[in-house]
Amino acid sequence: MTNTSSALQDLQARLLARREELAGEVAREQQHPDDLSHEVRDRKEEAQAREQDEVAAAETERDVAELREIDAALARLAAGRYGLCTECGEPIEAARLQVQATAARCMGCQRAAESPTR
Repeated sequence: MTNTSSALQDLQARLLARREELAGEVAREQQHPDDLSHEVRDRKEEAQAREQDEVAAAETERDVAELREIDAALARLAAGRYGLCTECGEPIEAARLQVQATAARCMGCQRAAESPTR
């Protein structure tokens, strides 16, 4: 990624906006969980309520994981290490960062990390 001041400021603003959005979603879920078990009247409704609770929990877990990725990207940005692979130190491809602003690894290191032989 071109490390122009304007590009980095735009990226930081994008990351902060997404962080705020996710933090709000997580906070709402924690304040008002969609636990429908108290409304259950039969086994079918119980299964549906359990399924909805599991989906809500998975969504919250996904949001928290994305928040961690955003925080890590913002920390790399603040440290002047944004856009450098955390594994090998080489620059991460600009196209990859455009698609996934929180990417911490270059494609080679990401493939290696996802390899079943690792």
